[in-house]
Amino acid sequence: MPRLLMISFNNAKPGRDDDFNRWYDEQHLRDVLGVKHFVSAQRFCIDPAAGGASFAFGYMTIFEVDSDDIPALTAALAERSGTDLMPLTDAMTDQRLRLWAAPIGLEEASTSRTNPHSAL
Repeated sequence: MPRLLMISFNNAKPGRDDDFNRWYDEQHLRDVLGVKHFVSAQRFCIDPAAGGASFAFGYMTIFEVDSDDIPALTAALAERSGTDLMPLTDAMTDQRLRLWAAPIGLEEASTSRTNPHSAL
């Protein structure tokens, strides 16, 4: 079965980053991963100094999903969202973006422990 990525972008309300991150880390990730076919998640902070200055979102989460039925996955999330199974927080803005991505080739990995092309 293909492994899709669901990429979710969102923001905390001004001054509410700590509340937002606590809710996301301690509640929301567990709730989403409780939905059938969601297998892993990792959160990221978008760094405006690294070229994200014009991007409208400060946070990104990448979920790995073992299903290719995007309509069913979207419906399962919508059915739970805002209920006891997936409570929301007032620390998050209403502006959100969700993207689905499917692999189009084989996964590549570095052949050495250090990537010679990396500037880091």
